[in-house]
This record gives sequence, C-alpha cells and structure tokens, in this order.
Amino acid sequence: MGLLLPDSVVRDLRAERAREIEQAYRSDVCQEFTRELRKIDSYLEMCFWPHDHTPPGFVTGAYHIVRHNPGAPGSVEALIDKDGKPREPGSWVFDLIRSTDLWNPAVERDRKRFMKRALDAKERARKREEEEHKELLHDLANAAWRTQVSMTDVPWTQNSSGRRGRST
Repeated sequence: MGLLLPDSVVRDLRAERAREIEQAYRSDVCQEFTRELRKIDSYLEMCFWPHDHTPPGFVTGAYHIVRHNPGAPGSVEALIDKDGKPREPGSWVFDLIRSTDLWNPAVERDRKRFMKRALDAKERARKREEEEHKELLHDLANAAWRTQVSMTDVPWTQNSSGRRGRST
C-alpha cells in the first residue's frame, strides 16, 4: 500500500526531485545516449552527477539513467559496478534496461529460472548440511558406544600411565 500525502506535499516532492535532476550535468555522451534511450522509452534520459552533494539515488562521479515519470517523482539508476564504483556507459546499458523491463516475458522467465536455481541450490546445501550433521552424530555415537581395537604396532594400555612399572 502506498503512502497517501496531501496534494501540496506531493507537488513539493515532485518539484524538489525535478530540481535535483536538473542539477545533473548533460555532456555530449549523455546527449548521445539520451537520443538512443528515448527510442526505447520517451521518458528516459542519461546524465552525469559531478556534485559532492548527492540526493537519494545519485552517486558522485557517476552516469545515471533518469526516468521522468509522468505524475510522479523521477526515478534514478546509477551506472555503477558491483563494488559501487562509477562505470562508463556502453552497450551494456541497453542490456541493463532490457533486463529490468518487467513487461518483457523473457525477463520474467529468466527471473523465474534464476529464482528456481537459487532455491534448488539452497535446498541442496540444506540437504548436504543435514547429511554432514547426521554423519557427525553417527561418528560421535560410535565413538561413545562401540569398542574399537587398534590395528597399529603401538601397544595398547588401559590407563593413561601406560604399562606397569613405567612412570611418566
């Protein structure tokens, strides 16, 4: 369920977000990518955020894909790698957009396949841990209850002081 706010607050939030997005730098690279992005979705734009002050969603020194949502605050996706470092835009940007398109049936199939593999891996790990635990319990029970005879050349003694007449 969404948060219901008075219209004046919603207008203020939208205006504030729009001002933040307008502060972003639009280089030639950004304009070139924006032309291509607008062929996919007319509300998409690429920008660069060089400022130290970073509003939510922006990363200093990184390119961003901004979607100007009609009737709602804009959304921002930073182009960063898995370590959170800024990444230069390239053809991978279009793969990213395609992979996050929730209206695309292929994306939904891939997401379901990924979730199934993750759940299967989790179940296999749980079963493996359960088997290891059972094996450990079996070994502990055997050590406590079964008599065992050493098959090595070391002579066996019943107590810790060793053979009779031998002192430690």
